[in-house]
Amino acid sequence: MFLKREMDVVLRENDVLVLAPDRTKHLLLIDGKSGNILSQTEAQESSITCCCFSKDLKLAAFGDEAGTVKVLELHSGRILQSMMGHKKSVQHCQFTPDGKTLISSSDDATIEVWKWQSENFILLQGHNEAVKNFKLLENSRLLSWSFDGTVKVWNIITGEMEDDFVCHSGAVLSCAVSNDALKFSSAFANKSAKIWSFESSVLLHHLDGHQACVRCCTFSVDDKYLATGDDNGEIRIWNVPSGQLLHLCSQVTESNGDIAHGGWVTDVHFSPDSKILVSTGGYVKWWRVDTGESLQTFYTHGTNLKSIYVSPTFRVYVTVDNLGILYVLQMLE
Repeated sequence: MFLKREMDVVLRENDVLVLAPDRTKHLLLIDGKSGNILSQTEAQESSITCCCFSKDLKLAAFGDEAGTVKVLELHSGRILQSMMGHKKSVQHCQFTPDGKTLISSSDDATIEVWKWQSENFILLQGHNEAVKNFKLLENSRLLSWSFDGTVKVWNIITGEMEDDFVCHSGAVLSCAVSNDALKFSSAFANKSAKIWSFESSVLLHHLDGHQACVRCCTFSVDDKYLATGDDNGEIRIWNVPSGQLLHLCSQVTESNGDIAHGGWVTDVHFSPDSKILVSTGGYVKWWRVDTGESLQTFYTHGTNLKSIYVSPTFRVYVTVDNLGILYVLQMLE
């Protein structure tokens, strides 16, 4: 079982459910604690590029390189509906909380809002290049970002674009929404990040200092801090109200001369008390937020970890490396 890194994970109580495609074009449902395969689809015609659970865990969905999105019954793996809605590879997909609508973004610069039970759909058009990803907001709104350097806010009921943030000439690689839903951050290929206001649609802070593409960003639970990670293996922790840099992580090198994070920083998460940060890159690392000091490192067999899923208790962590190996890590007492 060699998995691709485009997965979705549910972590609740003592359960770890992993949804991930393998390299033979199957979609697998895996018990993360035992490693057992609970169900799988038949092999697909095109490689699977993204997947997601529905909130009630009755459904799953996936997108592929051909631009097709499919909805399936989770525990049987049976395909319920299929839609060839995109002209290029699907980048990301997600159900609305009620499970009745599936949203997908694509390299063809569009976002599809598909009421999959009735087959009705709306195509959100306005980006000029691949739509990297999106986040669902409150009140039927959606935040999308693209390689065209823009971030847009849409109404998924009407299909109208409600706001358009021209962020930079470089690609937007990541966005994060603050927990109070009043701000969002954007990370760029041009070595910078920004913090924006939803309410006034203005730029609050321009965060300079990175020496490479800024690939990921996230707010702390209390919205006091923002962490940004770049392709040089450096993580910066910022004060959100002031925009000031507080700490640098990964600035030193290991004894063998390699940078401390083993390559790109691809994902970052704060603990609920905002005291610890976990990040992925060449491997998994934990950091002290107040000093930027490295606390612990977990070395995977492979490298190039694309993302990490973290439990609400900040004690269980799930990731997949470039060899296709699944890791379910638990913090010891």
